[in-house]
Amino acid sequence: MTTHMVEATHTPGKATVEYTNHRVAIIRLGAPGESVVTLDRTRIDSLKAIVEELKTRPPKGVVIIGPNEDMFTAGADIRAIKEISDPTVGEKIAREGQHIFDDIEALPCITVSAVSGACVGGGCEMALACDYRIISDSPRSVIGLPETKLGIVPGFGGSQRLPRLIGLPAALDIILSGKTLRPKKALKVGLVDKVVKFEQLEQTAREIASGSLKIKRSRPGFVARLLTNTGFGRTIVKSKTEKVLMKKTKGFYPAPPAALEATLYGLERGIKEGLKNEAKALGRMIVTPECKALVNLFFLTEEVKGLGKAARKEVASTYGLVIGAGTMGAGIAGLLSQNKCNVILKDRTDADLEKGVGHIKRDLSKVKHLSEA
Repeated sequence: MTTHMVEATHTPGKATVEYTNHRVAIIRLGAPGESVVTLDRTRIDSLKAIVEELKTRPPKGVVIIGPNEDMFTAGADIRAIKEISDPTVGEKIAREGQHIFDDIEALPCITVSAVSGACVGGGCEMALACDYRIISDSPRSVIGLPETKLGIVPGFGGSQRLPRLIGLPAALDIILSGKTLRPKKALKVGLVDKVVKFEQLEQTAREIASGSLKIKRSRPGFVARLLTNTGFGRTIVKSKTEKVLMKKTKGFYPAPPAALEATLYGLERGIKEGLKNEAKALGRMIVTPECKALVNLFFLTEEVKGLGKAARKEVASTYGLVIGAGTMGAGIAGLLSQNKCNVILKDRTDADLEKGVGHIKRDLSKVKHLSEA
């Protein structure tokens, strides 16, 4: 299908919109050179303006896509989370994001999120507001809701839309652990509807949005629907989940229980009340000392990763000292050797050393090289 574009200027830090001659609106969340796309104030404002335009003049379909193969959007600006000290500020931010995504969900046309790279937090919640989600099989493609790892809860509707899409048990597995899923796993649980090559991603999304390509969506099985849509089923899930959470957290981390409560509340009271409650829960969690500590830990971890990458280029050679040439020591020494590390192996006697070296040689002889595979 040949498509002509009415293009918008790609502005770093902002979402832009352009239109095909099939009246499909393509919302690009950033400019091609942006390595990280966060839903900060500037980008949220630009996205809000685009959605208002689409409400006034609805297109035939909408595609939301990131700026490049490695990035959809990483969600909220974590630096902003660090600065919030008033629960009402967090609640207000959540409500604003919810309203924008509600408007996307309510558009009278087919909406498609075309994901490649990171689609986490608010990015995943944006995708959940669309009718369809497709994802590229790029090595960096992941989708999920990692908010509890930062001591907060999903705040842009994730705790409400995800269980309705894939069922309560599968949704809680993602929300409470803060995990992200690779494309095949996301397809298996029903979080995405199709996995494609990156080169086919935008064209496939356009065809779905225009109505020329029909794809089948999976739905939760009978047991999952029973556990999601009945009070009896939700009681079973709640009881089991609370026990698991207490065993894992010992009661020290408030975010997972808060996320559980927010998810169940919406299923009991309806999505409208659930969204209000979710925003309040985010406001409460975002000012806790646990949240601030986990956010600081996140930044420290990223800093260490950066130091490691910078140092790696300057290191000419590496050395490893392994004390003990037994089975474990020899195994470690062999693994280091495979990774081009100069290994010094020490033990109490020459006999023990010879035995360990023999063990290493046998292990290395079993390793297949690419040319042998």
